[in-house]
Amino acid sequence: MWSIIYMFSSVSWHQFTTALLILLGIYYFTVIIIYYRKDLALFAKKQDPVPAPQPGLTKGIDDNNLLFSAVHDLMEELKGIFHKASRQDYPKEELMMALQLKLRDYPKLKDTPFRVSINNHIEQESKEKCQTVLTETDIRNLW
Repeated sequence: MWSIIYMFSSVSWHQFTTALLILLGIYYFTVIIIYYRKDLALFAKKQDPVPAPQPGLTKGIDDNNLLFSAVHDLMEELKGIFHKASRQDYPKEELMMALQLKLRDYPKLKDTPFRVSINNHIEQESKEKCQTVLTETDIRNLW
C-alpha cells in the first residue's frame, strides 16, 4: 500500500497532465485514422487552391448584407407599429397608412425576393395582433 502512495506522490501534476494529453492525442489520432480514413482520402484529393475573390462578386455579397440588415431593421420597426396598433385599436385604414409610411423608408426592398416574406409577415401580424385582415391587394398597395 505504501508503494502506491509513494508512486502517486512522486508524479507531479505537470507530468500527469502531459502524459494524459499525449495519450489522448494518440487515441484520437487512431480513432480518426480508423473511422474517417475514406473522408481523409477524399479531403486530400480535393485540396484545390482557393481562387481569389473577384471584385464584382464581393459587391453582390455586400449588397446582400445591406439588404439583410435593412430587412432586420424593417421587421423591428414593424413590430413597434403592430404593438402600438394593437394597444390603440387602429382601424384598418390607419394601420395601412402607418405601414405604408414605414415601407416608404425602405424602397430598396420593394423589388427583392424579401418582399414576399415581408408581405407574409405583415399579413400574419395584422391578423394576429390587430385582428385586421389585410388582403393581397391591400398589401400590394402598401408598397
